[in-house]
Amino acid sequence: MLDGGVAEGEEAVKALSMGARAVSLAPFILKWLGCRGCEVCEPQSCPASILEGSGDPPWAWDEMAERLIEEYGKLREDVEGCIRRMGLKGVQELSRKNLLALDWESAYITSLPLAGLERRVQD
Repeated sequence: MLDGGVAEGEEAVKALSMGARAVSLAPFILKWLGCRGCEVCEPQSCPASILEGSGDPPWAWDEMAERLIEEYGKLREDVEGCIRRMGLKGVQELSRKNLLALDWESAYITSLPLAGLERRVQD
């Protein structure tokens, strides 16, 4: 499971292709709520007022729920679009063979083939 850093559908597709069985969207939600990633994360000391300990939160819950559902829908469409552009039918078909590294360092770290140097079949 990959937890952290997944904010776009493309990132989820890459993680799943590299072997993750699941991705956590908690960082996506926190960022969307206004989290700055300062890692203070305690009531009464959240600079973004996400974890206010008393009183009403800085947003209307009904409006937030509707917007969050909308954002999840966009993320799902992004994942589905990536999968379609890869010529696959679903997330179950994702694997490392669908990926290419874009630079030498990435190719070394991931053991993926470098884009542009893959073998071409000659007619």
